[in-house]
Amino acid sequence: MHAYRFTGKPVTLIERTLPCGDYGTLLNGRLVACVERKSLADLITSLTNGTLRYALGEFAALPRAAVVVEVRYSQIFKQDYLRPAMVADGLAELQVRWPAVPVVFCETRQLAEEYVYRYLAAASLWAATEPTIQ
Repeated sequence: MHAYRFTGKPVTLIERTLPCGDYGTLLNGRLVACVERKSLADLITSLTNGTLRYALGEFAALPRAAVVVEVRYSQIFKQDYLRPAMVADGLAELQVRWPAVPVVFCETRQLAEEYVYRYLAAASLWAATEPTIQ
């Protein structure tokens, strides 16, 4: 998958390895929010091999984190990689275990990029104004 570029948005992109997630925002050098981006195939693979469970555990340790999936939720029931109910049940279990880490389904890659931009912008503003984060 090609990286988001946030074209036309007032952001400065810095490519570097993050401790978790694909995109993040830093405050005073500390990761305060991250987003993990998933295609449908990647979501199913990471759900079935356990890496998504591990990742959500890491995300829950951050002040803010989200998982963004670049398809509609209904696509889970149209795919044939894995029985759809297994995917839906697995996602439900993860959301119950880590309710503070939303899994957001966006209809297209472009909408997912827009959501990631707005989520990280809001998290950045929140972190900068929240006295307990600084």
